[in-house]
Amino acid sequence: MSMEITIVQVFAKTARLLQRLPLVAVLELPYLLQMLTVLGLTSWVTVQYRQITVADLATSLREETTDRVLAYVDHQLSGAARLNASHVAAVETGLLDLNDFEQMGRFFWQQMQIYPVDYLNYGNQAGEFIGVERLDNGTLVINETRRDNLKQMTIYQTDAEGHRTQVEAIDPADPIQSEAWYAEAAVAGHPLWSPVYAWDDQPNVLSISASQPLYDAQGQLMGVMGTDLLLTHISQFLSTVHVSPSTQIFIVEPSGLLVASSDGHPPYTVVDGQAQRQLATQSANPLVRATAERLIQGRLLETAASATMTLRLGSGRQFVSVTPWQDDLGLDWVVVVVVPEADFLSQADAFARTTLLLALLSVAVAVLLALLTDRWINRPIANLAQASRAIAHGDRTQTVEVQGIRELKTLASAFNQMAAQVADTFAQLENRVTQRTAELATAKVAAEAANQSKNVFLANMSHQLRTPLNIVLGFIQVMQKDAALSAQHQASLTSMRHSADYLLAQINNLLLASKLDGEGQLAATPSWFDLGELLQDLQTQFSAWRGQPAVALRFDLQVPIPQLVYTDETKLRQILLNLLENAFKFTTAGQVTLRLVGQPQHSGPTDDLSPVALPEATGDYTLTFTVTDTGPGIDCHDLGRLFCPFEQLEPGQRSQRGSGLGLFICQEYVRLLGGELCCHSHPGEGSCFHFDLEVKGSCQTLTYHFPTADNSSTLAATSPPEAEHLMALPSTWRERLRVAAAKGDDRAILTLLEDLPTEDAALGDWLHHWAINYQFDLILELIEGATPDA
Repeated sequence: MSMEITIVQVFAKTARLLQRLPLVAVLELPYLLQMLTVLGLTSWVTVQYRQITVADLATSLREETTDRVLAYVDHQLSGAARLNASHVAAVETGLLDLNDFEQMGRFFWQQMQIYPVDYLNYGNQAGEFIGVERLDNGTLVINETRRDNLKQMTIYQTDAEGHRTQVEAIDPADPIQSEAWYAEAAVAGHPLWSPVYAWDDQPNVLSISASQPLYDAQGQLMGVMGTDLLLTHISQFLSTVHVSPSTQIFIVEPSGLLVASSDGHPPYTVVDGQAQRQLATQSANPLVRATAERLIQGRLLETAASATMTLRLGSGRQFVSVTPWQDDLGLDWVVVVVVPEADFLSQADAFARTTLLLALLSVAVAVLLALLTDRWINRPIANLAQASRAIAHGDRTQTVEVQGIRELKTLASAFNQMAAQVADTFAQLENRVTQRTAELATAKVAAEAANQSKNVFLANMSHQLRTPLNIVLGFIQVMQKDAALSAQHQASLTSMRHSADYLLAQINNLLLASKLDGEGQLAATPSWFDLGELLQDLQTQFSAWRGQPAVALRFDLQVPIPQLVYTDETKLRQILLNLLENAFKFTTAGQVTLRLVGQPQHSGPTDDLSPVALPEATGDYTLTFTVTDTGPGIDCHDLGRLFCPFEQLEPGQRSQRGSGLGLFICQEYVRLLGGELCCHSHPGEGSCFHFDLEVKGSCQTLTYHFPTADNSSTLAATSPPEAEHLMALPSTWRERLRVAAAKGDDRAILTLLEDLPTEDAALGDWLHHWAINYQFDLILELIEGATPDA
């Protein structure tokens, strides 16, 4: 249900917002929204297309690059193995004599001219060695170690036909049986690849050798044929494979040692003249290093299956392919291709920027068209609106001229006709208003004269009526003192006196109402007087009230109350008399309470308020007067008519007492004194009338106490209990009482007081007393004062 209400509220707010939109927004906003939607969709499609395109392109390039590298490696390495096999076949068929090193040198030289290998060699069990080496400048030299001197190697230059021309150098030679290319093949007894090794005389050269042993008819080892490939050539080839500017290709062994890479860094380091191979995780290239670390962590270098993945490294996403390469001679390498996404984003981003710029250009064109539309359509409408506002402010000479759009021209013509009719109508209305104003002025003068006559009549009539009534009352009082009258005659005289008193009170109220109704007839006349004496008079007067003998009168004074106050004593007395008389009039049993609460305000020096000398120390006070009864109460629907003149509610109509002027006079007198009379009541629970007055008062506190013989009324000054009395109560009970008092819920307060968790009777009586008399602010003050952190 709450969700439905929320949706309805959202739709209502949206509808109100749409109603305030200007015309240009209504005309152009849908078009602009379409353009922005197209722009958003285009951007989203561009981003998605960019990601898909980059991923597809990177995958395609990885596969193509991997196939190309594998083809090269396979061609080079398988070619070396096939070359060894052809040499062994030449020996076995007698085409090549292993004992003729001169022939073997020329034969190897010719083979080097045909095949792109770096070294062809042969060594026998006697320790002899013959080989042809390709130098860095492309020339071929023959290296030879003979049986007569196995500790040195002679290097020969060659001519264009492979013949030895001269000795270039003589270097010391290590026994070939200790070299890996020879020893491992001799032990294995079958063709294989040697481990990657550095040349003794050139530690910066790393090579790998395909070795194949030769055996005689008796199965005796005669020697080993070898073909060397330099790993630098593989690195050079990898550097020529152009995929993207930052693509890296490297070959590693499952152990993580680098074989070759496309970044130009050597896969080794030279320490003390000795070459030491380098791990891929130690590469100077950060991309190679980071990729190798991820591959080793995932144990992907040890797998026998190809794999592709996307890694997020410091520079962004990297598309990686890992492909193992193995052959029959025992070689086990892993080819890794790393393609950075950023290399392909430049073109995709350029395309996206172009698309976005075109979309923004379209939006700019749409905005320009909106401005032109505003100038073309909205300007004439704005002129019409401006002319309408001018007419509304009184300028009825407005006309509008529109050029261009036919519909707007028709609208302008209709507006001009309407403006002319409005001007004519207003002229007629002004004439009528002038005529009616003159008539009303005449009627006002007549009404004022009639009101004045009414006031004079009421004043004269009240004087003419009160004089004989006072004489009648005097004769009745004299006759009541005659002891010779019978009881029946005494009762009749008492009834006559009550009727005369009632009639005199109604005449006085009628006169007061006429004065209050007349403008400026009454004003407050403040003076210093003794508030205690006023209360004593009220107590004495109503203690003798016998209209309702079953009703008790109670006075409740909450100190501090000043002894002397400065306000209009006569009007205050009349207010309290009327309120108390009303309370006794409609209360058949129970009590009537007059409560007075004094609250001092800021004290200070006082200006002269009357010619009478002021008390020595005065201050500002707020006096709260409250009259409560236990009568039938008033329905909430009747409270609005309570203070209207000549209005009587149902209880008053039933009693046939009063004229409905008492509360009206009280309200007007309270307002004259600067307050406001209020009423709180519930049917069956009595009524409460209260008002506040701001007065000057002496700092002497009221101390009157007047006990009565019949205990029908009491007058005493009482103080509320201290806030500490509430500290013995549970905090939850105090909070419940505070909430009820803040809401003004007297029923809830009374219910709480029935279960008051304390033996302090005075506290319970005090709270009950103030709850039934609607003094919730005092209850709140007491509770807040009892709060520990207050």
